[in-house]
Amino acid sequence: MKTAVLAKAIERDLLRERTSETTACNCFSCGRSFMGRRLENGRFCSTRCREWFDADPAYDPSYASKANSSWYSLPMGKHGLLVPCTNCGKTFDSKGLRCCSTECERGLARRREIDQLRAEAGVEF
Repeated sequence: MKTAVLAKAIERDLLRERTSETTACNCFSCGRSFMGRRLENGRFCSTRCREWFDADPAYDPSYASKANSSWYSLPMGKHGLLVPCTNCGKTFDSKGLRCCSTECERGLARRREIDQLRAEAGVEF
C-alpha cells in the first residue's frame, strides 16, 4: 500500500463521526469489560451472558479481583506453589502436581478405586 493511500485511510478513520452508542462498560453477568453496541438493556456483553444471568445470578464482582485473598493465598516455593498433597496432606513444592510423590499418586488412585467399588456394592463406611 502506498504511503498516500495509507495516510488517506488514517485520516478518514480519525475524522469519521463516532456514535454515542459505543461505550465501555462491565458486563453485569461475567464482569468483563466490553466495548461496543449495548444490547437492549445495556448491562450484558452478549446474549449468552444475559441468558446465564437470568438462569442463575451468581456473579460476585469481587470474586476474580486481586483483592480476593483466596486467589493469592498459596505461598510460593522454590519451583512453584507450596500446596498440600491430595493423598497424605504433606505440604510440598508443586509445579501443578496434586501429589508429592508417585507413591502418593498410586495411593490416591487405590483409595479412589476402593471408594468406587464400595459405592457400586452399596457399602458405606
